[in-house]
Amino acid sequence: MIHKPTGPTLALYNFLIQKAKAKSISNYTEAGALVGLEAHDPTFWNMLAEVSEYSHQEYGVLLSVLVVNFKSGFPGGSFFDLANSLKGVKIRDKLRFFCEEYTRCHKTDWGKDEKNSN
Repeated sequence: MIHKPTGPTLALYNFLIQKAKAKSISNYTEAGALVGLEAHDPTFWNMLAEVSEYSHQEYGVLLSVLVVNFKSGFPGGSFFDLANSLKGVKIRDKLRFFCEEYTRCHKTDWGKDEKNSN
């Protein structure tokens, strides 16, 4: 069982929940700055993986789909590697998977954590 993120990773998780609720998106630079890390810092990538592992366990969706490359508007390769692992399938059409996961993310009822904490 994966536990809910803590510390800066929890701040990143909550930031992305708010993006999902607003049907918005972020980029690696913005999300990394939120936790005081550069977009290419391996610690930041690990935080994004932890966020997605938890959101996948609790909601069946990879929340880090909302963090994309500023220029391409598309997640990096690490996102798809993690998705392959968590979803247990080989993603052949990355654009289609991205669009479907992005839509699922925006349609998810992200209030589950709040309801369980009362």
